[in-house]
Amino acid sequence: MSKLFSRHALAVLALAFPVAALADTTLTLSANSTLNLDTGAVVTSGGDFLWTGTSFTLVGSAQAIDLTALTSQGGSSFYSTLTSTLVKDFGAELAATAVTPKANDVLIYQTNGSNFGKMLVESISGTSITVEFDTFGGSTTTSGGPNITAVQNNYSNLIAGLPNYGIAPGSLFVIYGTAMATTNNLSEKFPLATSLNGVSVSVSVNGTPIPDQPGLYYVTATQIAGVLPSTAPTGQATFTVTNGTQASNSFQTQVVQSAFGLDTIFGGGTGQAVVTDANYKVIGPTFSASPGQTVILWGSGVGADTKNDDKTYPAANLDNLTSIPMTAYIGGISANIDYRGRSQYPGVDQVVVTIPNSVTPGCNVSIVLVSGNSSTASNFGTVAVNPNGGVCSDPNSPYNVTSVSGDATVNFGFVAITSETSTSYGSPLARHSTSVRTVSKPFTAPVHLRATTSSSDDALGIFESIQGSQFGNYASYQTASLGSCVVYQEVLSTTTPTTPFKETALDAGTITVSGPDGSATLMSLSLLGEIGFYDAQLAAGFIPSSGGSFVFNGSGGTTSPSVGSFSVTVDLGAPLFSWTNMATTTSVTRSAGIPVTWEGGQSGTYVEISGDSQGSTIGAGFYCLAKQQDLQFTVPSWVTESLPAGTGSLIVVNTSNPVSFKATNLSFGYALAEVENAAVEIPYN
Repeated sequence: MSKLFSRHALAVLALAFPVAALADTTLTLSANSTLNLDTGAVVTSGGDFLWTGTSFTLVGSAQAIDLTALTSQGGSSFYSTLTSTLVKDFGAELAATAVTPKANDVLIYQTNGSNFGKMLVESISGTSITVEFDTFGGSTTTSGGPNITAVQNNYSNLIAGLPNYGIAPGSLFVIYGTAMATTNNLSEKFPLATSLNGVSVSVSVNGTPIPDQPGLYYVTATQIAGVLPSTAPTGQATFTVTNGTQASNSFQTQVVQSAFGLDTIFGGGTGQAVVTDANYKVIGPTFSASPGQTVILWGSGVGADTKNDDKTYPAANLDNLTSIPMTAYIGGISANIDYRGRSQYPGVDQVVVTIPNSVTPGCNVSIVLVSGNSSTASNFGTVAVNPNGGVCSDPNSPYNVTSVSGDATVNFGFVAITSETSTSYGSPLARHSTSVRTVSKPFTAPVHLRATTSSSDDALGIFESIQGSQFGNYASYQTASLGSCVVYQEVLSTTTPTTPFKETALDAGTITVSGPDGSATLMSLSLLGEIGFYDAQLAAGFIPSSGGSFVFNGSGGTTSPSVGSFSVTVDLGAPLFSWTNMATTTSVTRSAGIPVTWEGGQSGTYVEISGDSQGSTIGAGFYCLAKQQDLQFTVPSWVTESLPAGTGSLIVVNTSNPVSFKATNLSFGYALAEVENAAVEIPYN
């Protein structure tokens, strides 16, 4: 199932598999760190929990118990069910005894301040532990006063918990939360003030306050934007917001040498990147960059520039921060960097690069910057590239962005016939029904995995409407140009996937598909609230090994908004596609990338390689596109290293060339034929 259809499959699955919301505080502790659970701060004296590198030692009168060891229940879903009342009910079980937790264990505790709380162990790596916790009555759950829930790069919007998350010195950050300001206030001149209407931000790193307070661009009740001073060292950081006389919870995050956030046209950190030519004209689908052209990438997070104070206009003689390692990949090819550093505003960076001459042109050529001594990947954006400039073209893409770019509303439809072979490598006891982007538990299978293989034929349909202003981002989120890979984060804190656009379902009526060996009717999933989503589990052998022609017919809908009738034929040729090294790809080593080989498939078509990995509250997925005739593709390590360690999927799909069809009230429609090989419940190490 291609990414187009798999994203919708997750939306349906999520109705049955709700996941927990993010805890109030998430942080990573190194060995010999002491945590004050009432304030959320890492302290040098006092506190409640001392992490030794293998266990929690209780400090003072603090008490705790590993509730998972007591009840055999754990993970984010169990954690989310624990209210303050339920936690207190276990009070009699608490003891001042050291706790040696495992990943996904849930602990309950009582602090030296007599407050009860709960803790989820997200992961343990070496002597470091990542936890989420909620202290009922402590300042981590501030009531009425300011409360921080997230700190992110202003442009990448990456969330803590992803491997490529971090806030770099000198970067523009955003704090999300509640009650952080009484009135909205905006800096209207430089230098940036460190306090706006009584609101300020303080930062300490490794337990020591940094010398300077961040300059602030704006403050609101739910968001604060500022610039982290270049004087900030790297390490575990604590952000605190003060609104008048009230201080927020202490929010833990990481300061890293470099963590670039690409600015994107539609925001959210995905889709078309903000790229300009030398005259600052924005590159886009109708004004493409050319191979060999020098362009400017915009964003924030190159790293510290101590020649500037991060509050006023940078020096006229801008410093090229060549001491900070950085590699740019455009269309998967290393691109020459001429400059990396500040632009004309504090916290706003630019990277001047040359589009590689050998890049494969397209409307969604991927961009990613890997930087810093920890080789941290940025968020992934895209750029339009055409040898002659002008209007871009992706012959494989069913998204005709330029033809509908001026429309207020875009109505579109897709139908597909899919032959799928799926192999699960999960534990037979833990395995559940999965699709491409499944919300799954961390991998806990035995050493010798039992692989279970199944095959099925499916027919699918999607009919939706989207605002024209959002369509470009929708299209770039869904696909990538040939030779490119993109990565997207999956926030598992709500019951539906987070996407940077909003779709409205269209009613297409009754849809049937006919092939060489019969016909079937696609079922509308309107009962699940998805009027525009259709599916049919086809009988075994519906798609013969010799392929064939398949005809989709739609009657047209009756429930507004709807589309008219249509008919379209799509071919699936022989020999059918096969992922040849699937049997030996039983796990993913994220630091090594993923080599993929195949045979068969229709000549002149395309191969999609996609996958994802999820932790308890956040995950990430990737999508790459190759030519069928290449017979191989390697997913780069800087793609897989952007995914968290956990369990997920790896899917290789041969997709036919899209066949266009028309219907009343439809901006465009396309039919596809696909052969898919999928590995699910696969560990990402």
